[in-house]
Amino acid sequence: MQENRRQAEEKDSEELMQRVTSDDEFRLLVDSYDAEAGAKISIQRSGGMVDDLLASGASVLSALVDQKDRLRGAHNKALDLLNTIGVSASLLSVIDRRQRMDAMMVYGGMAFTCILLLFMWLWLRSGVAGKTHAVVEARVDALVVAS
Repeated sequence: MQENRRQAEEKDSEELMQRVTSDDEFRLLVDSYDAEAGAKISIQRSGGMVDDLLASGASVLSALVDQKDRLRGAHNKALDLLNTIGVSASLLSVIDRRQRMDAMMVYGGMAFTCILLLFMWLWLRSGVAGKTHAVVEARVDALVVAS
């Protein structure tokens, strides 16, 4: 009696497992839950990474503000020192004007370089460079044939 009962339970268990493993809808449901769980975990990780990046950016920005304040203090101390030494105000204005002109030249050079690189990139992308190269090759071939 117990033997028959145990065999019946095993048979029911096998049928249940076959239904579960052969049921395509069940598999799709499990796969969709796995995909959603994976997406949720990925979003949580991405959110943590964005938070870390924002914290890092804020710390860099605060460090730059501190550095700017320190440099401004050093600049003011240098000007005070020069004033006490007796350097004339006109010389200080010349130095300040020169510093501003140097900064304008640096930023102008940066802008010019960026614009030049942009035009070169657009020129190479447009195919003009390839066409020019083909014309030069044709002229070189014509010279080689002529000689």
